[in-house]
Amino acid sequence: MFRLGWFLGNGFGMQPWYGEWAGRSMTEWTQPDLYVDLTTSLERAGFDLLFIEDTSMVEDTYGGSAETTLKYGLMAPKNDPVPLVPLLAAATEHIGIAVTMSTIQYPPYLAARSMVTLDHLTGGRAGVNVVTSVTHRVAQNFGFDKHLDHAERYAMAEEWMDVVSALWESWDPDARWALVRRARPPVPSGPSPALRSPEAEP
Repeated sequence: MFRLGWFLGNGFGMQPWYGEWAGRSMTEWTQPDLYVDLTTSLERAGFDLLFIEDTSMVEDTYGGSAETTLKYGLMAPKNDPVPLVPLLAAATEHIGIAVTMSTIQYPPYLAARSMVTLDHLTGGRAGVNVVTSVTHRVAQNFGFDKHLDHAERYAMAEEWMDVVSALWESWDPDARWALVRRARPPVPSGPSPALRSPEAEP
């Protein structure tokens, strides 16, 4: 079966435009209306998924400055897309909504809990795109001096996914209280406080 997805490549941020601005989208991008309109339009057009990019930095590689990034709204400014998901789901009926989470930005416990909560709020339509991030600037925003090398990032991501998956599965499908079946290092001190997702894993 053929599936259609839309990649929102500038995330929950200013959508760059190099001509005259139409309407007030340049100043109202922080509000959900633009994204609700996009998502409902995609659903009417038969799309199955909206995939929202996220990057937690203001790019300063070009010319050693953030001037170009901010002048043209290239990947910045940008808000956290996670709180946007339930607003988009409330306005639609079937389209899936996936957000990007980085293994250096979200500790496994927070990621597992956030995604299960989103999956409950959306009736099982939330998804997650797990990335390792690629720049030193992102890593520095989260307490690292510089980004980890490629192999170390991916080893960390594999461990991160093991822990997140263990937390997602720490409740039996019909459970009403915690029944931890397995845990892998690093081990959080307890199961996820959010009940099992409608899809088991968002």
